[in-house]
Amino acid sequence: MRAGPESLEHMPMHHFTRIEYHPNYGGDVPVLYLYKKGERTASHGETRRFEPLVDFIHAHSGFSITTHWKPVRGLGLLYDYFLQTEDHYRRRFDGEVSPNRRVILDEFCNALRYGTLNANLTDATGLMWPPICSVDVLKGMGTWLDKIFDHFTEIDRTHELAAALPFFEGASLNVWRIAAEHRRKRRYSFLAHLSRHESSGVQREPLGTAIFDRPVSGRQSDSASMIDELDSVPLEPLYAFPKELVAPFIMTGFDRNLKSFGLLDQADWTGRLFAAISIGGGRGSESLHMWTNDLQVVNGRTLAFLRHPESFRDQDGKSRERLLLERYQRPPRTREIKRLRVGFKKPRLNIEHWATIRWMPIDGFQEYLTDLVSDYLGSVRPEIMEKRRRHGLPDHPFLLVSTCEKRKEFIGDPLTLSPARYSWMRGIERLAVHNPGLKYGKEYGTTRHGMRHRFGVTSDEIGIKPQDIQKDMHHRSILSTRRYTMRSDGESSAAFEHHAKINREKLAELGRFFTVSAGVA
Repeated sequence: MRAGPESLEHMPMHHFTRIEYHPNYGGDVPVLYLYKKGERTASHGETRRFEPLVDFIHAHSGFSITTHWKPVRGLGLLYDYFLQTEDHYRRRFDGEVSPNRRVILDEFCNALRYGTLNANLTDATGLMWPPICSVDVLKGMGTWLDKIFDHFTEIDRTHELAAALPFFEGASLNVWRIAAEHRRKRRYSFLAHLSRHESSGVQREPLGTAIFDRPVSGRQSDSASMIDELDSVPLEPLYAFPKELVAPFIMTGFDRNLKSFGLLDQADWTGRLFAAISIGGGRGSESLHMWTNDLQVVNGRTLAFLRHPESFRDQDGKSRERLLLERYQRPPRTREIKRLRVGFKKPRLNIEHWATIRWMPIDGFQEYLTDLVSDYLGSVRPEIMEKRRRHGLPDHPFLLVSTCEKRKEFIGDPLTLSPARYSWMRGIERLAVHNPGLKYGKEYGTTRHGMRHRFGVTSDEIGIKPQDIQKDMHHRSILSTRRYTMRSDGESSAAFEHHAKINREKLAELGRFFTVSAGVA
């Protein structure tokens, strides 16, 4: 049986809920009652029914009473959270909580997900919330909080929301109405990456980061950080790409017909560059966001940069999101729909929203990559984009482009996830012709992510410090990096025997056992 929101083990502190018959509604509805801070146990304490929420439920009367519990319970918990932390936030923001509503909602999300107890099992908030482990409960509550914020805005009642939660003061002007200068989705997502909708266009800035993501603000409780980091360390070693096949895979795995006079018939050039970029240890989705100027050939070496697909600002000070809209009339790929959409997993970037990509130090790779990038940007991509223009399709700045000739409407499109994965798999299959037993699959380490694992494992093997590996792999947590230092049972046994042989003197200090024959006193 699916858990409902009323089953949460969160003791109400400044609110309570109950089912009441409502004459305007024509039936039973869950109702939220609010106390002022400190008045719940006082003899003169008064409660007030939060009527705007009753009207909201009436406007969504097509849903069941179980569903109606979600916004009631969610708003009650948000009310408790703010009253318990209001003094802290007012000190932190010099009394100005309204401009910092995003941070408050981010940290409320983390409190729901991870609980409010810190690593020392103390709770500065006094809420004593346990972590919520049910995906259904978290997603349902977040989605309905979305609906509440939108509804109050559309009917111009945000002032009533601000009366209960002061950090919403002025929200209708400062957050919602000026955020959509162009096409805009009707709703943002409180659970952004789990609740994408079909419509496209520029989104307003979400008020709360996704519950299942790390907070944008970077601030979270000790317990939240501890749980999140421990979850990132697997119990088993990673499946890394076979080290002896790294160079052959990139150099020969994407060959087609080398005798052909047609440049695009000779090789899968986009797939090859996609694979070559993987030597930098990044995620596959990150390379699909790269623009042509994210790879730069300087003094015979290729420099590469990981830049945020929305927030990074070019030299003219405009964000990539704005440049895409103004120059190409398209949103960032994080906000595209269907096949063109590509996620971005919040890697560790600097305050200017970019990071350097470092290549595995493989002999001759820099020279090979520089030739490949020069050929791709100088000949391959221009030929593909010329075909695209002949079909009347618009230009774009993305580095990796589709060479699909069967579907003319796709020629020159930004490379998408499915073709990228298929291209990689075909490369493994071509390589398997000369390497019997080689297969494509996660358990063989031959997927695109297996190359990222190869980067981390190789970095550890050649003695690079964990904090440097963390930076090179753009991990937010050092514990995420530790997974690349883990070994299989065979590797651990071999290392143990090796160190035992070279440390015989220290082991001799433990003494020595002698065999005693049976019956000998």
